[in-house]
Amino acid sequence: MIRAISSAAQQSGISPASALTGSLGTPLTRGGLVAATLKATVNGAEVKVPCHFNPSEIALSKTIDYTEVEVIGMNIPKVEFKQGKPMSITLNLFFDSTTTLANDNVRKVTDKLWKFALIDPSTKDTASQKGRPPEVTFTWEQFTFSGVVTSMTHTYILFSELGAPLRAKVAITLKQVEDTEIAEVQTSTAANLLRAARLGSAILSGMLGTVMALSSASAAAASTSTNSSKSTSAKQKNSGSGAGVMAQEGTRIDHVAAATTGDTSNQRQVAENNNIDNPMKLPKGQVIR
Repeated sequence: MIRAISSAAQQSGISPASALTGSLGTPLTRGGLVAATLKATVNGAEVKVPCHFNPSEIALSKTIDYTEVEVIGMNIPKVEFKQGKPMSITLNLFFDSTTTLANDNVRKVTDKLWKFALIDPSTKDTASQKGRPPEVTFTWEQFTFSGVVTSMTHTYILFSELGAPLRAKVAITLKQVEDTEIAEVQTSTAANLLRAARLGSAILSGMLGTVMALSSASAAAASTSTNSSKSTSAKQKNSGSGAGVMAQEGTRIDHVAAATTGDTSNQRQVAENNNIDNPMKLPKGQVIR
């Protein structure tokens, strides 16, 4: 399988290493998309954690304090502004090491996040010996939020035969520490060109990431009878794709849509063409087109 990935990468004109990070050195998700990242400087060194899967939603919140001044004879008190509270962001992230060739321990990635919640040794005052955790920056394309970690929970949801965690959900909340205005998103020509280059790299690397699944699908298709091949061809015409992906543990329908139709938004089409009732739980062993 490693040879297959290396061969596919070489035929595509990129190195096997860049298949995991993109031709521009940009970290990619397991689905081959440009990854959102969390990073901070800890003890003088940058700690950067790319997301295995980009968040499906981002929750921003802010509280504003007002005081109520009693006014006799009125239905409601007079409301006066007191102060604004810092903005916070809540992220629910998903990390999965089962898609790696070695099924490695997912804590090798998620444990780096704990450095964001612990005191940075470089911030300790020599007199008081007091320090603080580092400021963390979450970046996803043009969206950036900086703050300190106020809460974090790691939940391990899949383990190897030896008990090593392979999959984890991480809930993390950052709170703003500096009073910064929310800038309007502005897109320049240079940004558009860079985005197009990254997207092309991400799509290409995502295709390489499905080599193992596509190889299994090809073997299954070769062993079918002539009648089933005709039926499969009819389904392929309906779905607009000639390749299939064999559903395995952790296979997501948006990744299948990207591999078979070239567009992650075609999830409903893929589900209908393959009679899938629950897109969140794909039937293992089924070749999906």
